[in-house]
Amino acid sequence: MPRISDFILDCVVYLYPSRRAAEAGETRSGGGCGFLVAMPLSIPGYVLIYVVTNSHVIASGSRVVAINRKDGSRTFFELTADSWLHHQDGHDIAVCALGPSAELHRMEVIGPDIFLTREVMVRRQIGPGTDVFMVGRLINHEGKQRNTPVVRFGHLAMNPHEPVRQPKRGFDQESFLIETRSNPGFSGSPVFLYEEPDPSGIRQAWLLGIDWGHLRGEEEFPARDEFGREFRVFGSYNTGMSGVVPAWHLASLLTEDRRVVAAQAESDEVTRANVERRGP
Repeated sequence: MPRISDFILDCVVYLYPSRRAAEAGETRSGGGCGFLVAMPLSIPGYVLIYVVTNSHVIASGSRVVAINRKDGSRTFFELTADSWLHHQDGHDIAVCALGPSAELHRMEVIGPDIFLTREVMVRRQIGPGTDVFMVGRLINHEGKQRNTPVVRFGHLAMNPHEPVRQPKRGFDQESFLIETRSNPGFSGSPVFLYEEPDPSGIRQAWLLGIDWGHLRGEEEFPARDEFGREFRVFGSYNTGMSGVVPAWHLASLLTEDRRVVAAQAESDEVTRANVERRGP
């Protein structure tokens, strides 16, 4: 796996359930991750920036977005539940249009040109064994003054043949499975893959999708009570497999959902009016 570009590290944001928790870098109260995506407007050079995360992160109450500033601190965007738009077909994706300042904030954005599509996956023969990595929040060391994302590496384990049940949401989520060591706090993290190098040695990076959580298994364990009598208990364990919402569902939300399309059209009109008013 090659060295990961800072460009990818700087597209990640953190989400918290409150401003207090965000300022303290508190890990016990939950939260998750997100990342920044830029959708082009009709005027060349202008984009509308979205924060992308999981619907279940927003439903849990984690709606305060923390973005790094160039001076080493963070800006906190305190958003409401109504600020977020969720996927029209129930996929575990939520987006919110945001206006961070390129002058003030240390951030990068992902463009739709690197969203993995079904066609690219088939054409490039992407499948089990392909290198993947996710960038997100390690709750044991997340940083109080600034977001300090970590990178976890692994491999694509299964293409999205059959949906994976999300027990807490009661939803059968179309998912990639990746073998990587995910933990709580990584929900909403972007997951990328690298293709095999072409003849010139260049490896193309693609947004595989959005991490929605790690799969857990159940197992019986022997135990003894205070009198030495043996009994069996059930316990859960991390299987090492993470579920990832495919990037093409993010693309459909950003390009086909009527609410998102209407908001982008409105932003386009406002931007065009401002550009025309300022003049050349």
